[in-house]
Amino acid sequence: MTGSRAPDPTGEATATADPGAPGPAAPAPVACRAAILVNGLPASGKSTLAPRLARALGLPLFAKDVIKETHADVLGVHPPDDRPQRAWNATLGRAASETMWALLADAPLGAVLESSWRADVRPLVQAGLARARVTRAIEIWCDVPAGVSYDRDRARWADRHRIHGARISEPEWAAMVADGRPLAIGPVLRVDTTGPVDVGALAAWCRTELGRA
Repeated sequence: MTGSRAPDPTGEATATADPGAPGPAAPAPVACRAAILVNGLPASGKSTLAPRLARALGLPLFAKDVIKETHADVLGVHPPDDRPQRAWNATLGRAASETMWALLADAPLGAVLESSWRADVRPLVQAGLARARVTRAIEIWCDVPAGVSYDRDRARWADRHRIHGARISEPEWAAMVADGRPLAIGPVLRVDTTGPVDVGALAAWCRTELGRA
């Protein structure tokens, strides 16, 4: 991410990678219960970026897949009944989302949240933020070409937790790409995650948008 940003025609900000920039600055005081949503297509770089951003902001990180995989470690990868494994995966995914909103509601200053939220689940995210009594939400969209995301997802699949089950089918992937855009619940910053990201500048943008600068 560079030190400057410019709005695009959709009203979103854009950013590019800057491998030579200095590291993150010290966290600034928090003034509200905030939610920083780190969003994007599968394998777009969310789980790499989110921990670094949370550290720079001095906020906790709640990652949906980490929660879901932990639930699966306790409850099992396979369903306890005759449901298909994919349905069990979806059930644990819903449980993970509800856990994430509950944790956020108990975080006095807010948190960084990481997941792949498609545009068609926007009402569910809005409802979760409302239950968590969030006063301000902003969004980081990890912006990579769909083909790059697809290739990354295929490359990592063999090493993923078994709760994720069979690899995403071509029709499922096409549906994800079709709805693969920011939720736009609050200000959005598109970040090029095909290369290194200037997390310090990204954290500064977050503080500015949250009134913490």
